[in-house]
Formats: sequence, structure tokens, C-alpha cells
Amino acid sequence: MQQYQYDAIYKVKYHDFIKQFSEYVSEYLSTDFISKIEHQEIKHSTGGHSYLRGFHKQYGNQFRRYILDQNGKWFEFSKSWYVGLGNEVTEDTVKAFIIDVYHEYHINKED
Repeated sequence: MQQYQYDAIYKVKYHDFIKQFSEYVSEYLSTDFISKIEHQEIKHSTGGHSYLRGFHKQYGNQFRRYILDQNGKWFEFSKSWYVGLGNEVTEDTVKAFIIDVYHEYHINKED
């Protein structure tokens, strides 16, 4: 697949992912809480002029990096230094991250 095609697929998949992510956040936290979760887009070089795109989300000590592979599947990992793609994203893994954020928020709120 050419980079141009990959970038087009990424735009669509990214939009869908962020929309679903926001719905999960509003399910477990308040709707405006999404702005408290740091978001940064990233590019992961695959050699030459090719790259995979993604982003990371972070709130306090809770971190996830999401990368879209060449087949249009999302992968995630929880360490900022990890080099590979990590594990395939599922609805449960995304919700688990949001629940981790929820717990960290409430722990810090009590301090």
C-alpha cells in the first residue's frame, strides 16, 4: 500500500477511533474530561519515506500509544519507550485505559 492510501485510511480510522474514545470517556467520566487527557499525534518510521501514524494518550501515570498498522488495525502499548506495535486494540482495552484514568483521577482528587 502506498503512503498516500495509508494516510487516507488513517484519517477515517482516526476519526472513528477518537469518536468512540470520547463516547467511552463520557460513559465513565464527565464529557468535558476528554480535554484533561493529553493527546499527541506521532509517526512511527518503517524505513525510507514510509511511516505508520498514531497518537498517544496520557493522564498522570496512565499512558497508551495507539498505532494504525498497514492493514488498518489499531495496536496499543502502555510504555512510551516500546518499539513494536504492541497488542491489538479491542473495545475492552480502550475501556480499561479509561477506567485506569478514572481511578487515577479519583485517587488524586482525594489527595
